[in-house]
Amino acid sequence: MIFDRFKSRRPDLWQHGVNLDRFTTGKPDGVWFLSNPVDGVWREVERLKGEFNPKGRTLRACENIVAWPYALLECDQKPKERWLPIWLRILVQLPLPIVSITTSGDKSIHAITRVRAATKLEWDQFVRDGLLPRLVPLGADPQAMTAVRLTRLPGCYRGAALQELLYLNPFPTGLPIFNQEPQP
Repeated sequence: MIFDRFKSRRPDLWQHGVNLDRFTTGKPDGVWFLSNPVDGVWREVERLKGEFNPKGRTLRACENIVAWPYALLECDQKPKERWLPIWLRILVQLPLPIVSITTSGDKSIHAITRVRAATKLEWDQFVRDGLLPRLVPLGADPQAMTAVRLTRLPGCYRGAALQELLYLNPFPTGLPIFNQEPQP
């Protein structure tokens, strides 16, 4: 699912091979995607009912997730000029299977790590119980560590700032990035 407004209830469902050109520019808030795959079925979820969504209709709740392979690691600490380099140094030293690192258009850095959980309970045990207590003291945003979390889509602009892909490894080993051999 791809969003050009963070609170959008009408995302685009992307399928492999579909061109993303219409998302790359002209989006003042940038572009996000949901890192865990969804079923694309509208659901009415009781806990999501409210003034602006009386039926609780959604495409992006836990009930829509079909697999739990990824988690987002983000740091929004201020001042960004001090914290962005620190967060990058931390990310490259973590013994985690980091798949990608993307800038959010000069505000923060998003890293996606592989989780390989079969269920939401396994995801929570690995991320909420395992990673969160270790990484929050280092600057990670605990609110970003949820299974239904949007992350920045690289190659798109947030206003005039590029959401730049800094690192990509579709088959991470779990070794710290700093210790890995460079790929040819």
